[in-house]
Amino acid sequence: MAIDNSAVQTGGMFELRNRTTVAVAGGNGTLEIREGTILGDGTVSGNVDLGRAGGPSPSANLCAGWTVPQGKPSMGQPPSPSEFIAGVFNISGNLRMLNSNTGVSTATTAGGAYSKVVVAGSAQLTGEFAFVRHPDYKPGKGTTFTAFTAGSIANGSDFATYYMGNECWVDDLGRSRWTQRKANAVGVVEVDGDD
Repeated sequence: MAIDNSAVQTGGMFELRNRTTVAVAGGNGTLEIREGTILGDGTVSGNVDLGRAGGPSPSANLCAGWTVPQGKPSMGQPPSPSEFIAGVFNISGNLRMLNSNTGVSTATTAGGAYSKVVVAGSAQLTGEFAFVRHPDYKPGKGTTFTAFTAGSIANGSDFATYYMGNECWVDDLGRSRWTQRKANAVGVVEVDGDD
């Protein structure tokens, strides 16, 4: 799919299926998700902006690997098991998260495969990063997931919050079983506890 100039989404969902590529202005343009969700498994050839700079801050999300759910996916709300796929959401240019009401979401499947976001250029981060475990998947101690990568991180930015799915990532005593670490331009989720 090709978009000749820039494109602006002001609500709803934009889904990439079956490794679809959307080329924005020949790979030099910007897909602006001012409000709503872009999701799926595919590539944006160009840049992606989430949210709006200065002005109202509606929710804008990028959900890697998810399929369109019955309801709108939202940060902090895990999808139902039928909505998990192990997809890769690629951005050939830069990702800019323009306000704190934006989010990037990834998840695991029942078999342990997981979705991820790969940004070839620079990522300007804020907002929330969510990594949701499928309820039927029980990772062992030391399991790691590289769920977000970027060529570089702009100005030392970071996600404001990390959401790891609450009940999905606690042991039988209610203790947290995960840690998040970031090294260079890679976001890694590591499971600490035993099953």
